[in-house]
Amino acid sequence: MSKRRKVLVFTLIYCLVLLLTSCQTGNKDPKQEVDVIPGVGFDVENPLEFKRIYIKIPATQLGFTSENVPNGYNLRMEVVEEANKILEEKINTVIDIEYIPYVNKQEEILKKLNANDQVDVIDYRLQDPKEYIKDLNIADLTDLLPVYYPELMAPDVDLDSVYTDGRIYQLPRISTSAFQQRTCLVIDREFYKAAKEPSVETMKDVMALYKFGIEHENEQGDKFLDGDINRHFICPFFDVLRLCIQENGYTPLAINTFFAVKDGEIIDLFETDIIENCYHYLADMYSQNALSQTFLNWINWAPRPNSKLPGLSMALTSFGMNSYYAIKDPDEFNRRYVTMFIGEHDPYSYKTLHPIFNICDNGNADRSVIACRYMYENKELNQMLTYGVEGKHYKFVENQIENIWHDSRSVFNWWPSIVNDKFYLAMDYAPEGAEQYVKDFYDHPKQVISGVNNGKLNSYVNLAKADQELNDAMERRQEVYETLYFYEKSLSKGIPYEEIVSDLGKSRQRVLLEFIKEHINNLKG
Repeated sequence: MSKRRKVLVFTLIYCLVLLLTSCQTGNKDPKQEVDVIPGVGFDVENPLEFKRIYIKIPATQLGFTSENVPNGYNLRMEVVEEANKILEEKINTVIDIEYIPYVNKQEEILKKLNANDQVDVIDYRLQDPKEYIKDLNIADLTDLLPVYYPELMAPDVDLDSVYTDGRIYQLPRISTSAFQQRTCLVIDREFYKAAKEPSVETMKDVMALYKFGIEHENEQGDKFLDGDINRHFICPFFDVLRLCIQENGYTPLAINTFFAVKDGEIIDLFETDIIENCYHYLADMYSQNALSQTFLNWINWAPRPNSKLPGLSMALTSFGMNSYYAIKDPDEFNRRYVTMFIGEHDPYSYKTLHPIFNICDNGNADRSVIACRYMYENKELNQMLTYGVEGKHYKFVENQIENIWHDSRSVFNWWPSIVNDKFYLAMDYAPEGAEQYVKDFYDHPKQVISGVNNGKLNSYVNLAKADQELNDAMERRQEVYETLYFYEKSLSKGIPYEEIVSDLGKSRQRVLLEFIKEHINNLKG
């Protein structure tokens, strides 16, 4: 059966499940009322038997490098204890989490997993699950998911990434990706105040701040932007490009293929001056020693206790929670920096599935799916598993979260695999309006092209691979992407923009553009 036909069948099953469960639960929609288990129901007359679900998590998944029990283990178990109270009340289930000691090779992780038969869920993404189905006793979830996790089968969710030989062996989670999201500016408070706190909306405004930074000094006599003393501007090429695309009225189809939409028409950005202008912006800043690739990794600049480095002076970044996970000292961060949204507030997003969990075929596969769904889809529970217990691990200050630290440790984002970003709570270092923006991003995304599901817009990337000419044209664009992403290498060698794009081939790029236009037009039907 083809994937498209499977999706159709699953959708029909989903509709039937909704009908049946609405009859069981007073016409409650399980998509909205997650306490109702699709295909099962959960009430006094139809209770689920008690089950304990054993979850194994390699320490590498959590970023730990110790062979012993991870630091902060007791804090995390406090969260699990409270989460289990909800799980037991709602679905008569509790979870038991065990960490796999740190090893840095997949083979060693699998040996440790295989050595213990008491496992229902493995939080480890296998690169090729079909090689380990037998050894790890991995369950085939193809028929279970439409019944116990129908949200995954929704028409606006892209299923292509979760199939292995036409079957589903890894439990995915729904992720929302961006065609266009807001850009953030992080700037040193002293720097911003000295510049008289200007409004920043466009790349020209950003460049005006940059020019002020290389021309003016702080009270200690140091330039606000000076690479020689580690006062840098973090300025990733694609954050510059995203801002320039947006302010010129375009919406990207996929930022790394350089196609965009304006007034419903698909445009090749290489046929505009937008990309070239972005490169020249960066060339100017590079010539003034204001940029550094060393600081492109957020972990390298986030303020830390006892750090002797001045850190960044200014940064551009796309808004997202991952950008802020590196901040270990929020108080120091807020003391030193202002964070603000710049540009427009129009989110364009689409839903995809990412394989996350391996469910073992030991008789508990259905309950494991139910539990994972509940932890991911229930707002109260998911926020607890992300941020901890209110009053014990965090508190609200002016409607934003402030972490409560325990011996320099926090439970924030302690289990990244289960985090559902649509339940985001604004942190005390997030830009103003962050929580509303996240809500709009996940719940009310704008449609890029009228009549076309956003999740299908970039399907042309895979379709182009079937044609050699189209595939070659796309590969040339990918090569340009790689070059521009690491723009400092080109700038250090004095490579002009014209040389970077010289091998694109205008004629074959126009053939690719016409192919994409035709494909998108077909999607309207």
